[in-house]
Amino acid sequence: MANETLTRLAQPQGRLHRGNCVSGLLNIRFLIVFLCAAGFAAAFFVQRGRIDGYYRDERWMVISEHAEQAEPGVTLILGDSLVERQRIVDMCGPALNAGVIGSTTADMLPHVAPVILAAKPARIVLGIGVNDRRADVPLADFAARYDLILKDIGAIPSLVVGVYGGGPYDAEVRRQAQARGLKYIPYPVGPEMTIDGLHLSAAGAQVWRTAVRAALCG
Repeated sequence: MANETLTRLAQPQGRLHRGNCVSGLLNIRFLIVFLCAAGFAAAFFVQRGRIDGYYRDERWMVISEHAEQAEPGVTLILGDSLVERQRIVDMCGPALNAGVIGSTTADMLPHVAPVILAAKPARIVLGIGVNDRRADVPLADFAARYDLILKDIGAIPSLVVGVYGGGPYDAEVRRQAQARGLKYIPYPVGPEMTIDGLHLSAAGAQVWRTAVRAALCG
């Protein structure tokens, strides 16, 4: 009798124990899958960052070589993907497209003085800042680097193009341009003339070039 009672009590406990084991195994498997996925994601973004950095280095090398071959009176157009992805061959004379995809002010700053020295431009267009804004770079850091870029540009006649999307970064760009007596225009294209809410469509690029040309060459 006592043995039968003990047997009955032991049976549900065994089932409960087996249930706990199964649940534990499922949790372990889920954890392993989660850690593997997180590892792959981290590796992807690290590799993506390396590829982007490698591309920017190569792009600046090409720009430097083109700067050494620049024609007299060239217009140097400094920027990010909003410049690089345009076909700009003329801007008040021959043009050197020095746009680099993904660039922030921090990426651009080390290259400005060497490219200016090599190209000896007659005029400069500067359009940078949207990637700083999208990366939430502290405004004070952005302002300090933008100021250093303008110092490298110096007395060369220049046009500053506002930051896409406006806001405090654009206000800072406008403030610095006005403080130095440089021409400034708000970013001339809205999202309705982009292919993805940022990068210009063919029509948007035409509007950009027309607005820049009118402000710089007029």
